[in-house]
Amino acid sequence: MIFEEQSTIEYMVFRILTHMQSLIQCQRVQILLVHEASKGTFSRVFDFEPNDLSEDDSQSRTSPYESRFPINVGITGFVAMTGETVNIPNAYEDHRFDPSADDGQSFKHKSILCMAIKNSLGQIIGVIQLVNKFNDLIFTKNDENFVEAFAIFCGMGIHNTHMYEKAVVAMAKQSVTLEVLSYHVSASIDDAIRLRRLKVPSAAFFKLHDFRFDDIHMEDSDTLLASLRMFYDLSLVDRFNIDTEVLCRWLLSVKRNYRHVTYHNWRHAFNVTQMMFAILTTTQWWKIFGDIECLALVIACLCHDLDHRGTNNSFQIK
Repeated sequence: MIFEEQSTIEYMVFRILTHMQSLIQCQRVQILLVHEASKGTFSRVFDFEPNDLSEDDSQSRTSPYESRFPINVGITGFVAMTGETVNIPNAYEDHRFDPSADDGQSFKHKSILCMAIKNSLGQIIGVIQLVNKFNDLIFTKNDENFVEAFAIFCGMGIHNTHMYEKAVVAMAKQSVTLEVLSYHVSASIDDAIRLRRLKVPSAAFFKLHDFRFDDIHMEDSDTLLASLRMFYDLSLVDRFNIDTEVLCRWLLSVKRNYRHVTYHNWRHAFNVTQMMFAILTTTQWWKIFGDIECLALVIACLCHDLDHRGTNNSFQIK
């Protein structure tokens, strides 16, 4: 049953918890996964009680249960560090038990059976803990043997699911990379030649010096011609001996690499560039900044949102 579904750690652990609770009936079953990097703490905690099965919430099967106790102290911490099995009939009579685990809760720990979960290499990847066997019974040696045997399958199942999740992430990264490579291609030389052969109207014709500039009625081809005009009027083509065909192909490639999103698209980059051009020429700051600075500013404006997916900052942070 454990190996039937290995798509996510959450679902895998849920199956382990439910079957363990049904086989050795107790008030609580917990699985704590050891943090892969630090090893000294638990990265994820799953806490299951019999009444969790009665909940109708579908999320309960795919989301980790909220931790209801400290996770890096006491019995579980001892087992995670040493790998030793702990079976105690009265938690409060054992010095390894941390009484703060019961602070402010109606739940009280009594009998505890805690055992390490290991992967196929013998490394401790987590801890399984059973708390308060029903009818005030204690956990027997048979219970220990059963949990130990069951934990072997748990370890293999969790390890396999970890590997599966890593494979899924790797495939997703590969998919994004291929999508980026297929989307991000240079414009053809033929397109560049066609653009180079077009007549480039003056800055006055496009009203590029105007701070109230509006591109809403311009065709995409006009925005490319206006971009060429800005390079010409700032004398960047002559000063840096830029090949016109190369510049045309570069502009077409930049435009092509902007996505068709609502705001952070080619038109936005073009508008920013026009504003920079208007500032530089109207104030005559282009004389102060110098050649390289002007070239850098124009290129930065044209490229600053390349490949933007249209999401906002809070989305990126999340």
